[in-house]
Amino acid sequence: MRRWRVFTLTWLSYATYYFARKNFPVAKRTIQTELGISTAGLAAIDTGYLATYAIGQFAGGWLGDRIGSRRLIGYGMILSALLIAAFGASSTASLFALFFGLNGFVQATGWPGNVKAMAAWYGPTERGAVMGFWSTCFQVGPLVATALAAWLLAHFGWRTAFFGPAVWVALVGLLVLLFLQEGPHTTVETKPARIDVKAAAREALRNPIVWLLGASYFGMKL
Repeated sequence: MRRWRVFTLTWLSYATYYFARKNFPVAKRTIQTELGISTAGLAAIDTGYLATYAIGQFAGGWLGDRIGSRRLIGYGMILSALLIAAFGASSTASLFALFFGLNGFVQATGWPGNVKAMAAWYGPTERGAVMGFWSTCFQVGPLVATALAAWLLAHFGWRTAFFGPAVWVALVGLLVLLFLQEGPHTTVETKPARIDVKAAAREALRNPIVWLLGASYFGMKL
């Protein structure tokens, strides 16, 4: 029962993360028309988000090992909700770039946090099959998030495409904080271990599987 609760909460959580990232692609043309923001300005907002999201992946994994997946996901979602609400209340390219860039960094708590939570409850012999079903969250999430943002935009204006999803993201984040349990295999570091970062990086870069997986995922994003 506990494992299915974790499965459901983490599936819902990662699907919901998309509600705080798919609204800008839907609303950007309307924002450009109404506020007169240039195409270059819109591109800068997108680029800033992607850059901070990439950087945040490193920080998210490190932080998750220290505070646990429940707090990483829960607080990450609530912060993301606040940032997209702030985005929806803004009217200048500089503020859009600031809030969406910060949102990218916070959004990066989703993948390491949820994968850590799932790994703590499911062992290596069953993890492949379970994660196959779990991974449907990042197909369903973008689909529903995009449809909702488009509907809100069409009926209530572009700002509601941010305010409405922000409420949902915050609610799911609160559910995670209240009900997600750390698994029996979870380890949370109270005192960070001393690690030779350069040696670890060299070892990872020499591993051909790392390069193969990186190249395959890069190809998926083209």
